[in-house]
Amino acid sequence: MNHDRIAAELLRCLRGPRSQRAFSQRLGYKSNIAFRWESGRCFPTASQAFRIARDAGVDVQAQTRAFLGGHAAPDLTTPEGVAAFLQSLRGGRRLVDIASALGQNRFAVARWLKGMTEPKLPELLALVDVLSLRLLDFLVLFAEPSKLPSLAEPMARKHAAREAAFERPWSHAVLRALELSSYQALPRHRPGFIAQLLGISQREEESCLVLLKRAGQIRRQRHRLVPTEVQTLDLRTEAERLRDLKGFWLDVARQRLQAGEQGVFGFNLFAVSEADLAELRTLYLEFFGRMQALIARSEPSECVALFSAQLLRLG
Repeated sequence: MNHDRIAAELLRCLRGPRSQRAFSQRLGYKSNIAFRWESGRCFPTASQAFRIARDAGVDVQAQTRAFLGGHAAPDLTTPEGVAAFLQSLRGGRRLVDIASALGQNRFAVARWLKGMTEPKLPELLALVDVLSLRLLDFLVLFAEPSKLPSLAEPMARKHAAREAAFERPWSHAVLRALELSSYQALPRHRPGFIAQLLGISQREEESCLVLLKRAGQIRRQRHRLVPTEVQTLDLRTEAERLRDLKGFWLDVARQRLQAGEQGVFGFNLFAVSEADLAELRTLYLEFFGRMQALIARSEPSECVALFSAQLLRLG
């Protein structure tokens, strides 16, 4: 996505019905800075942009907390808060990998993450894009999607991907299987090959491929199928459907356990203080972040894996 263009559209949305000149004066500028921002000639820093959002009536703190899954959120209206937010998204990702994905000098990226310098708004959006793969989810918390024209097509694709995940859970595993080196080494698409890899029926494979094609997530390239885009989906907005989806994958893990397949299956029942249970949840989230970072840089793609974990208070 064009982060400069999206930043300009976001600032235009936050300006609301005011004229560019009146808006610039309200911000304390003598020049028409809003025109320069919205034309892409320059941009405010990230914290300045979120102060504008706050003044426009957006509860920046609450929206940031929602994006972070309800966890404590740093104050994005301050440079220190921006740095803390980026660090929370970074997880265990290596600096060199982040810089490479951004197409930026690693020393510049290091200064942003450490709070030594502050990214401009487009740079902040690019960082959110790379670090979380959920830029669309982030943006819609601060502006109406209809007011960000650049998001129309990506939002449509994301909606189709989300529906596919709920409607046919195996579709996402099939999509991932198309990335595997073993599939890519085939001279042509072989019906049933993916089904055998994943341990599902050929009929399930075929149904998933039909759905993925309809959702625009795969296309035919010569004699094989290739993903058009593999997205990280935030499904938390539909709690009931998400519970069903979590239950589906728990059932898959249970079925594979009962079938005697290899994997890490275990449990531990224990008595612990409420404070330590909260710390265990924090440790799990830290581990999950490191796991996602490892997955992001893992090459080559040789297998599709399922991670399933439960930590809950009994009673």
